[in-house]
Amino acid sequence: MDFIVPNGYWTAFIQFARNVGIEHPRLETEIGATKLSDKDTVALRKSLDTYGDNIGTINRMKRAVEELLAVAMQNLSNEQVKSAVKYLNQLTDLCDFRGVQTDFCKMGAAPLLVPFVLHFVKEIRSLALSLVCALVQNRRACQNAFALAHFVPILMHTASDESCNMSQRKGLHALFCLCFGNRHVSQLFCQSGGIVKLLHFTRYAELATESCFMLSKTLDVVPQYKRTACDQRAIEELINLAYETNDVILQEKAVEALFNIVSDCDEAKKDLAGACTQIIQCIYAGEVDEVKRETAAGNLANKSN
Repeated sequence: MDFIVPNGYWTAFIQFARNVGIEHPRLETEIGATKLSDKDTVALRKSLDTYGDNIGTINRMKRAVEELLAVAMQNLSNEQVKSAVKYLNQLTDLCDFRGVQTDFCKMGAAPLLVPFVLHFVKEIRSLALSLVCALVQNRRACQNAFALAHFVPILMHTASDESCNMSQRKGLHALFCLCFGNRHVSQLFCQSGGIVKLLHFTRYAELATESCFMLSKTLDVVPQYKRTACDQRAIEELINLAYETNDVILQEKAVEALFNIVSDCDEAKKDLAGACTQIIQCIYAGEVDEVKRETAAGNLANKSN
């Protein structure tokens, strides 16, 4: 699948970089290269020579980075594939130690993972995506470092890979971890067509629930994009999704996303109230769920006032 940079990405990226203190960000000639650039290779080798002490956990992390640097390409021998798998696993295990994620990003190692996230060997791709999650989850500085390495469009691309369900699932989860709770990264995501992308992902059974959840959480962080969600037919898409699915958890997440959006979409409230009431009755159909149904209906009424 060819890599396509989302419309508006570069303008949004420059704004993002300035928001995180980078006045003159580096603008790549290519995003999603399957081989680490010479410039990134030289910079990372220099960092390996100068960063931190060569003892303990930092030394183990630097050793794993150095080994991965030697195989950051597509055409690998069987032995090189084994080496990539070994050291991706090792780095993921090292993330259990305090400070490893921060050290990895301070070294400037985020670009190193691009060729592995996009690798044609499924096991390498899977491990790299898991490692990205472990590195960025709930760590704002690491989220920023990976966003500066263009992981927003890279992970949007990976999650769109219809040829591999694993890539779609793990790519979306990594994207969620990258954006979660981070206002600047979430804004970059929305300005890069992220809302439309999430609505598209709701059409895939294995992605729909997390897509609804990510949409809701993203709009919590950047509520100014609720209007954008309305304009991009999120209300209609989520109502249809909640009506058509038999998955109760998915129905709940779709309705939660609707609750989140509707407070800023006055023109949608009139028709939405009746539709959501029917959906709530569908979700909480049994007598045992009467309290839940009344609570959900009350939430809807509050949002619609």
